[in-house]
Amino acid sequence: MPLLNRRLMLITTALAGLCSPCLSAAAADDTGAITHVLKAQFDRPDAPLVVRPVVVHGTHAVAGWQQGRRGGRALLQRDPHAHGGWAITLCAGDGLRQASVLQQAGVPQRDAQALQAAVAQAEQRLPAVERQRLSAFEGVMRVQGAHPPASHPH
Repeated sequence: MPLLNRRLMLITTALAGLCSPCLSAAAADDTGAITHVLKAQFDRPDAPLVVRPVVVHGTHAVAGWQQGRRGGRALLQRDPHAHGGWAITLCAGDGLRQASVLQQAGVPQRDAQALQAAVAQAEQRLPAVERQRLSAFEGVMRVQGAHPPASHPH
């Protein structure tokens, strides 16, 4: 039995190694698509949008954004009908760091908890001034359709 367990572990490790580049490529593709969606809606020549970090789990993602001295977070949902495969659901500040808020926005509980942990870990790597900007967005703004309401900070 121990020999069988070792063989299974070696096979599992080998398969994980083979799939790892695929997962990394998929994550990079999602990050690029999410960045493109946010920039397509909010980027301006006089105020470029910086998008980071981007955290994807399942069919949802949380992306930090900064524009000038302002910032916040966006919740996105995978949408095969949307340009780039992602649609912005809402913008907020620290609320999108909380699983309970993510759940209220329609993210399944397990995914919301995973996103909460992943966002905290990803943002830990940012400089303090950038983390403060991400927290500066007050309230929650739902984004409907292809064009967000004019009240979104630019």
